[in-house]
Amino acid sequence: MFVGRTGDVVDLYGNSNHPDARFFTEETGFNWAFVASGNDNSDLGVAEVGLPPSDLNSTSREEILETYSLRNVFSDQILEEFPLAGQIIIDAFLDNTMAPGYFNEAGFIQGGDSPGDEWNEFGERIQNLTPFNPSEVSSYELNFQ
Repeated sequence: MFVGRTGDVVDLYGNSNHPDARFFTEETGFNWAFVASGNDNSDLGVAEVGLPPSDLNSTSREEILETYSLRNVFSDQILEEFPLAGQIIIDAFLDNTMAPGYFNEAGFIQGGDSPGDEWNEFGERIQNLTPFNPSEVSSYELNFQ
């Protein structure tokens, strides 16, 4: 994970690997990939999350966070496991999973559209942040002596 601070503005990005993670299908192995930006003083933040496969060899922000967005991965997996559910039911189930997510001092506000101008700076900032290559993160080894 990377965390950088300039004044009250904090930017972060990173991944965590979960080789045994499983959602709706038998498929396992996902990275929790994320970018976020916010203001520590005003408690405002914007975040975007992706769930790429652990073995995805990519440094593309679009692929990691958009192709494998939380909404896309869940939607694809639900349809695969429950083909009769239909997109209307899935969309209702995945309400508020549109990227990015907006936060304030009370926590999550909404996904998708900005709730106000005060979040726009952070929404723009996260467009310049990219998580790490999932396959590289998945191959890291920690050894303790």
